[in-house]
Amino acid sequence: MYAMFHPESVFNLSAGIFANSGTPWTELTGTDLYGDGLFNTRPDGVGRNTENYPNYVDMDVRWGHDFAFTANKDEEAPRLGFSAGAFDLLNHPNATGIDPIETSSSFGQVTSVAPPRRIQLGMRLEF
Repeated sequence: MYAMFHPESVFNLSAGIFANSGTPWTELTGTDLYGDGLFNTRPDGVGRNTENYPNYVDMDVRWGHDFAFTANKDEEAPRLGFSAGAFDLLNHPNATGIDPIETSSSFGQVTSVAPPRRIQLGMRLEF
């Protein structure tokens, strides 16, 4: 879901909320049982995509406004724009990697996550 509020006012705010259930992953033995050079053998009785990553949730917000230099507020008038944006405002740890090897001591645990909260500031001159 993405929304904009008051696009022509000083309070030009937009927000996006992204949420979904975790993507599937497959449990592996970590061995090359078939001698094909691929270490992606599943344990007996385990199908593909039988496990799921944790749920994903992200909220981004952005504020921006353009200030005209002159009383003329046409599209061609010179403007100075400012913006501030925050990505992953909730700072939720969204998993990007899980250890799928059943014999590993960290089996099924998150091994990497998406970047944490980021805030950016911007300024733009149009003339």
